[in-house]
Amino acid sequence: MMRIKKLWLTTIAALLCCITASAHDFEVDGIYYNIISDAEVEVTYGGDIPPYVSVSNAYSGRFSNLSIPETVTNDGKTFHVVSVGGYAFACCYSLTSVVIPEGVTSIEDEAFANCGSLTSITIPESVTTIGDGVFRDTQWYENQPDGIIYVNKVLLTYKGTMPENTTIEVKEGTVVIAEDAFYGCEGLTSISIPESVISIGREAFLGTAWYRNQADGMIYAGRVAYEYKGAGDMPENTTIEIKEGIVSISSHAFLGGIGLVSVTIPESVVQIGANAFQGCTTLSSINLPRNLTMIGEHVFDGCCSLVSVVIPDGISKIEDRMFRDCSRLTSLILPVSVTSIGDQAFEGCSSLTDITIPMSVTSIGNQVFWGCSSLTTVHI
Repeated sequence: MMRIKKLWLTTIAALLCCITASAHDFEVDGIYYNIISDAEVEVTYGGDIPPYVSVSNAYSGRFSNLSIPETVTNDGKTFHVVSVGGYAFACCYSLTSVVIPEGVTSIEDEAFANCGSLTSITIPESVTTIGDGVFRDTQWYENQPDGIIYVNKVLLTYKGTMPENTTIEVKEGTVVIAEDAFYGCEGLTSISIPESVISIGREAFLGTAWYRNQADGMIYAGRVAYEYKGAGDMPENTTIEIKEGIVSISSHAFLGGIGLVSVTIPESVVQIGANAFQGCTTLSSINLPRNLTMIGEHVFDGCCSLVSVVIPDGISKIEDRMFRDCSRLTSLILPVSVTSIGDQAFEGCSSLTDITIPMSVTSIGNQVFWGCSSLTTVHI
């Protein structure tokens, strides 16, 4: 079943994010875009506020059959389209078909939600991330048979009411189990996950018998460190050693684990999901493996005991608010692989005195060093 969000919370959050700035950076051929790096853009909604605030969309009546381009040019510069942003086409009542081009890797939360006339959508193999409620209340979703819905290599959701004592065997070749995929499927008692799965979204198993039967502590699902169950009641001075062979740590895995003091991560881990260690206020030691290629946004947000971090060479972006309020962090050297630094990445790092930014960086977001009251040297 697909999770129904509390829309008033979504609306408040969206308003707070959009009060001061337009939602898009430029428009080409009637499609709005946000620049997310020196060479990449995402498709976004039109106007200054998300569709759910105004219960309409600037695209409504403009498109029925939409084909998003692979590249787009603005002011003489060509960008690759790599994402369809959150709420981009939500509530677009006129949209009946969409073609998403090869090269797009993510479709964010509720991008096509409430597009009641949408019956056809072409999604390329390059898409490996599909957010929450992307196709909610669309004809496309209603036309899917009950059971597991796959979109290419993504297990999107379970539609319908799951029978009691259900065993699920995720099909070979699946790479991602999406956020909320089995949310509320009480009948799920057993699940087999192939080695091909490298990412499992937040609350993918919440409300299932399988999750309820897991003991407090680290839950592994296939080769993914899915969640530390009971993080809010984690014992003081907890140390975690992620087991060998794990390839990723899910988003929110240790969220709010205030007893966590150190984590050992094996070299096999290649990605750490968003918010994974957010609010772990006693976390003082963590090793980041050399093979790491992605660290999500907010990962160390609020880790006020973290003194130092070595960013591996494979990381290309410091995501939004990655180190926000790491108030004991004193210095940081970014590797030459980094090309962009997201909004508020180091906001509130009040002990940060020195940071080295390599020549490879071509984009720095808003308020990156806001509240860094001790910062005296920035090597650029």
